[in-house]
Amino acid sequence: MASAARGETIEPVGKSCRFTTIGTATVRAVTDDGVLLDDGRTLRLDGVADVAGTELRASLPTGASVVLKRLGTAPETDRYGRIVAHVFRADGATETWVQADLIARGFALLGARLGDAACARELQLHEQSARADKLGLWAEAYYVISKADSPAEVLKRRGPVRAGRGQGPLGARERRDDLRQLRAAVVGRLHRHGRQA
Repeated sequence: MASAARGETIEPVGKSCRFTTIGTATVRAVTDDGVLLDDGRTLRLDGVADVAGTELRASLPTGASVVLKRLGTAPETDRYGRIVAHVFRADGATETWVQADLIARGFALLGARLGDAACARELQLHEQSARADKLGLWAEAYYVISKADSPAEVLKRRGPVRAGRGQGPLGARERRDDLRQLRAAVVGRLHRHGRQA
């Protein structure tokens, strides 16, 4: 058993998960859209976010044979038609769970939805251990988790804030338009009640 953050232990990878095998495939290439398979399908790794592309390419090289599995009754495809699966790479007589390996080495973050509580807990332990050891992505300042009790430190680390179209909840143009509409509504209401703005 590997040791985890906060003195917890991690069971051997995948022991707490109830996977169902949905097929096998051969990797053609890893792209920004996902993993292209030899049969023309595209695969999205289930349960992870922010995967380091170079590490994913190293974990799933061209020509690698993989076993695709899912948890419970999760759908096999997403709304874009990509296969959504947990990927296992055959390493001789054993299988390596690619998502768990990437998370444990700090090269992927645990996704928001996993579908199986025991399996999610196992991956959380791997992520906590990688974060505590500052492995992979966790070594980058962008991923450092700051304590909210020190607002000055958080502001110092967050870097410059850019306002523009498509950045943040509302870009600068959208905020200006909203302010104009708000001002027009307030002025209109004041005039209706006989007051000056």
